[in-house]
Amino acid sequence: MRLTRVIVAIMSVALSASACTAPPKATPGGTVAGTWTLQTYDGHPLPYSAPPENNAIYTATAGELTFSSGGTYNMHIAITRVANGTESTPSDWDEIGTYTLTPDGLTMRPFDVPGTTFHGKPVPATIDGNTINVPQQGKTLTFAKK
Repeated sequence: MRLTRVIVAIMSVALSASACTAPPKATPGGTVAGTWTLQTYDGHPLPYSAPPENNAIYTATAGELTFSSGGTYNMHIAITRVANGTESTPSDWDEIGTYTLTPDGLTMRPFDVPGTTFHGKPVPATIDGNTINVPQQGKTLTFAKK
């Protein structure tokens, strides 16, 4: 009985140690640093137009997700707005924050800026080879390594 407890304890320590040191899934060299280009918006290739909202159509035309090696990121999505048949000023969307790599992918913390109060909920993004899938407002944004 005592031997069984010792074996279980050793295996628990070994498993927890390997879980802590396992590199992020499918990240070359264990890093996401660099620029990733928006490929699809909720499974649709760009440009993607959302269903009309308040007499306007919003179209995502391009996007980039840039990760620094220091743990911060910047996401930029180029969006055009057409209301009543007339294109207006671009309605681009930008997000900055911090990120941490995890064994399952990465966790992004939107608007987590040093010296300020954390504003956004953590976003669990997934990494699949050279793509990152980021959930945003019920949609999935898929970025590919540049």
